Amino acid sequence: MRKTPRSPTYAIIAPATTKQLLALVEKALESPDSDDEPDRTWEIVGGTKQYAALWDYDPAGDNAYVLAPMVSRAVRGTVFIAQLNKYTYGSYAYERGQAGDKVLETPEKLATRLGVPFPPRADISSERAWSVCVVEGAVPEIVNSVLDLTPEDRAVVKVQPHPLGTIIFASDESPVLGVGGMVKGDALEHAMTYAIERSHGDVLQIWIYRDGDVISFFTTDESLGLGPPRADRTWDIKGAREIDGILAVLQIPPALLGQ
Repeated sequence: MRKTPRSPTYAIIAPATTKQLLALVEKALESPDSDDEPDRTWEIVGGTKQYAALWDYDPAGDNAYVLAPMVSRAVRGTVFIAQLNKYTYGSYAYERGQAGDKVLETPEKLATRLGVPFPPRADISSERAWSVCVVEGAVPEIVNSVLDLTPEDRAVVKVQPHPLGTIIFASDESPVLGVGGMVKGDALEHAMTYAIERSHGDVLQIWIYRDGDVISFFTTDESLGLGPPRADRTWDIKGAREIDGILAVLQIPPALLGQ
């Protein structure tokens, strides 16, 4: 596997050979009628199992939700998006061109399980935005009991009391957005989880979960689209629309979001 100093924005992981996946992606992304071939922002990597993956380094990651349904119509089995883009972090499944249920595994764990792990952390950019989760209406003991974390993740993920219920964050600044899908169960069916990320100081993204499913998405970046699949975009958080107001109503300590 070629090491690169760049960080993939996302991966499309398909039950296909590298040759098959390359042909599908080239057909979708490169026009034979163009005189000037665009700079390629992606590469195809082979795995140790029956999967191959496309890694895309385009910061916008615009092709993820175009390629996944297209590839899934052309192969047998489930195609996955392992989305590392800070705005839509998570894992998603597609079959026969249609989006399925959100996958509870983090993108990193999903890619590793399917035999196409992302480059080691030391080989990719260490610049990461802070992210936290607030679980409204649930105490830390219950939230902590449902989090399916590896021993390594357990060592850095903190689950602590919060005025609204529980706050979750990682002491090493790694993303915790994926834990929103784990916060579910009979004792948590009325809890609301806010998976919050702040980047570049002036962009806030929030995924709102109920019983492990994303029900809405908020962003202060008006250039973004409607958000991830199966999530309605909301335009305020408890009536607040600006970063300072949102951090206040969700009672987020500013230090946890890079302030």
